[in-house]
Amino acid sequence: MPRPVHPFPFRHAPQPTEIVGATVAGASESAAWSLAVAAAALATEVPVAAILMSGRGRRPEAEARALAIYLAHVALGLSMAEVARCCARHHSSVAHACALIEDRRDEPAFEAALAGLEDAIRSADHLKREKAMTGTARPVRPHTPRPAATAGEAGFERISVEVDGERADVLLDLAESPLAWLARRKGRDGRALIDPAQLMAGERLRLDFTRAQMTPRVTADWSGAASGGRNRAPAGLQPADAVLAAKQRLTRALDAVGPEFSGPLMDVCCFLKGIEQVERERGWPARAGKVVLGLGLDRLARHYGLSARAEGPARPRMRAWVAEDGRPRVDGLEGSGAG
Repeated sequence: MPRPVHPFPFRHAPQPTEIVGATVAGASESAAWSLAVAAAALATEVPVAAILMSGRGRRPEAEARALAIYLAHVALGLSMAEVARCCARHHSSVAHACALIEDRRDEPAFEAALAGLEDAIRSADHLKREKAMTGTARPVRPHTPRPAATAGEAGFERISVEVDGERADVLLDLAESPLAWLARRKGRDGRALIDPAQLMAGERLRLDFTRAQMTPRVTADWSGAASGGRNRAPAGLQPADAVLAAKQRLTRALDAVGPEFSGPLMDVCCFLKGIEQVERERGWPARAGKVVLGLGLDRLARHYGLSARAEGPARPRMRAWVAEDGRPRVDGLEGSGAG
């Protein structure tokens, strides 16, 4: 039975100067924790004293405290142990609060509001550090929260993907591609949910899926008639050969990851389904889709020979390629009888 989802009380989008002005001196030893508490109090309109209370309190106070814990850990970089010491909570309570906020980031409205709050608190932290060093702070531009991206306003990012020695630039619609969205998201440890190697592996699978012409169509295909039969294909290949080669590469990649991961990879990378939709269709518990997708992308990246970091000797060994009966020859010694 799915757990009930309660609307999170984001009531205000605070400016960086508001956050700095609302910081309570002496609220904690950590200036970052004070900023996080002030930002959470302004955003939820919950008093600072209620966030810092020793008990759990009502739902609004508990959610505002979880928001402050998440901002201190993810946005401002405090470790969970430091946050636990600042808020006088157990380490497991801090981890639970971060998980509570992270789960809600799958909702577009919550994601947009929280992203704007993260930008504001980082600007406030920079403003406070500058004021502490110089005694004065430069005026900052009013912070405008980032709105939820729409299909017409979504940003684009260009990445380079290499397929069989041919490098191609792929234009990613950040709102369309679930992988690009996950690559921009950060987990509880502050790192991206998928690394660049996993992103490139998933987009390479999608590129082969598109080149194999396996994308579902809802109308007739008039591309051949419009281009006069001159479809672009990799150098040296006819269009039919390029489609067949892409299907073979796609089949080899799916065989390499195995049947356990091929289905979820096809759903997310090729059919562009969201993680929540995949979990719902397959009956998985919450957050299981991210784990399965990460494991599948690791296998896919290994199949493509991609890695987040290069490992190996700094200098390769010298090798010489000669025939089986070949012998080294030194100029000037031919015919001299040297054996």
